[in-house]
Amino acid sequence: MSKKQFYNPFYITCIAIYIFLIGRFLLADTMFVDGLIYGAIAKNLANGHGTFWNLHFTTTIYPEFHEHPPLAMGLQSLFFKLLGTNRFVEKIYSLLTFIIVGITIVKIWKLIHPTNHNSWSPILFWITIPVIFWATGNNLLENTLVVFTTFSLYFYLKSQLKVNHYFLFLAGIMLFFAFLSKGFVAFFPLSMPFFYWLLIRNTSSLKMILHTLILIVFSLLPLILLFLFSENASKSLINYFEIQVVNSLKNIATVDSRFFILKRMLSELILPITIGLIFYFSYFKKGTNLKIEKNQKLYAFFFITIGLSAVIPITISMKQSGFYILSAYPLFAIALGLIFQNQTSLLTNLIYSNTKLYKRFSFLSMILLIGSISFTIACSSKYGKDELKVKDMRKIIQVIPPNTFVSICPLMNEDWALHAYYKRYKSINLDHRLNKKHKYLIINPEECLDFIIDNSYQLVKIKTLKYKLYKRN
Repeated sequence: MSKKQFYNPFYITCIAIYIFLIGRFLLADTMFVDGLIYGAIAKNLANGHGTFWNLHFTTTIYPEFHEHPPLAMGLQSLFFKLLGTNRFVEKIYSLLTFIIVGITIVKIWKLIHPTNHNSWSPILFWITIPVIFWATGNNLLENTLVVFTTFSLYFYLKSQLKVNHYFLFLAGIMLFFAFLSKGFVAFFPLSMPFFYWLLIRNTSSLKMILHTLILIVFSLLPLILLFLFSENASKSLINYFEIQVVNSLKNIATVDSRFFILKRMLSELILPITIGLIFYFSYFKKGTNLKIEKNQKLYAFFFITIGLSAVIPITISMKQSGFYILSAYPLFAIALGLIFQNQTSLLTNLIYSNTKLYKRFSFLSMILLIGSISFTIACSSKYGKDELKVKDMRKIIQVIPPNTFVSICPLMNEDWALHAYYKRYKSINLDHRLNKKHKYLIINPEECLDFIIDNSYQLVKIKTLKYKLYKRN
């Protein structure tokens, strides 16, 4: 039996589990509001509305969007140019980012253990973290961020294990791209040389300091050059710093405790840890030697500490959300793979050494894959919490021409998803200003109870469920 054949059932099982978990998010006809806004901005950029350093959301809300650095939305705009504006563009882009991260996790594992064939285990731990399969279908900026931070980790480890400083330079450049994707949260891998020196101890303190400086220089030097030679870039990044960073530290609070993010991290890791414990106790009863080797422990601690360096700084701000630490989870998954490596190796060897068991497992993995794909396809006609909003939107945009200004009542203006859906799918700008009487008016009667509709508007007779469309004579 070839090594390639041996690998297939484990990877296929992981892929099947992942597809099953992401099914209800990946193809469902709704999206988390942040991802919807980023998708609308990326589509605008692809269509020539806004520029890379001066992004555009709608003409009435954030005509100049500097809430985040532009790279993730800029990359996604290429997908809109290539694939058009159908509703799956953001989903395809997001899925691709996670495929890239998964491949990089495997490559990191093989760097540490060239002869170990359990690279499927960190993948299993990673894909069973709830926020991972939720984020796959919701187009977060963190989806792009985690690509570059994981690349940086891979290149750093390669520079150490292959003794090639060229990869150290690449590790720093990846952090520059990570910053342009999400901002300052991208710089946590700068702690890699310190923890590598502290835990792995196969480098000197002088080299540790030198490697840290190299990472800093190659992540910050491109930013300095942008500030010096691009006025548009410097203005955009300064606006980002003032709007997003300073303001969130001073004025914005989305949680009651600074330790929310730590609690959320632990809750997200419950499922993969439980899976690891199932592996452990399955073999513990048999009296097998399950002692973790020293090298495994040290690398596990290395990945855990780097992961925590992505989490703990978030506690500085009271603006927190569970997906802010998405980039930490590949490290925790690799650490869990190392902690439970002996158990997964025993499972791998058991299936590999038993031809009958191997065939059964291979057959089961294919059945799981087919079932998962079928489930995901079935979810393509499903909706999330915005079901009525999306169904009505799709009927209303059949009537309204693209690039139209549409009036809404002031109470609807804070509905960011409403703005994003109409901008994303028909380039329609919603305007709450009562002094602007546009040709069309959209009203949610339940929300706009005291809103008086001008007599010049007539109800458009379409079968909507929640929203009403009016047109001026």
